[in-house]
Amino acid sequence: MPEDGGKDCLVQETRPKFFLETLDTANFLLNLRWRHRRVKLQNLNKISVLNILSKEDVDKLWKPQLTFRNTFRFFCMIYDEEVFARVIKETEPLPTNFFQAKESKVLYYGKSYLPSDVTLFFLFYLVAWSFDPTKNSIMMTREYFLDYRCYFDFTYIPFDTQVC
Repeated sequence: MPEDGGKDCLVQETRPKFFLETLDTANFLLNLRWRHRRVKLQNLNKISVLNILSKEDVDKLWKPQLTFRNTFRFFCMIYDEEVFARVIKETEPLPTNFFQAKESKVLYYGKSYLPSDVTLFFLFYLVAWSFDPTKNSIMMTREYFLDYRCYFDFTYIPFDTQVC
């Protein structure tokens, strides 16, 4: 029994806890690239900026959802008019089926040596070059300005690692 007549007790050292909350702003360009098997790709150019998708096309596409959880306000990726969407040509076109070519008439307007009751037109066949959507990518780029909230616990510094 202890001399003071009390019970045995265990003395535990307590370290003060130090926390720091910071708010940092990040500016970055986010590029997302994926393949979409349900989309129909035609007449792609080797230069990807010539394969730009319209806002209407982007709205129809399946798009990956990306969430930034440690932002000041919970943030999900935005697909708006600031998104630059294009198709990246990575393969050659599929073999062409000329039976699916569409007929197009072009009327000739101008000086002609033909009688006035004769209409002259040229007949063209338009062929669309199709590409395999599982081998050609869709890429979307957008600039973001996000505020990140970070919590740092300095209780065990310098013997630990903090990640924001």
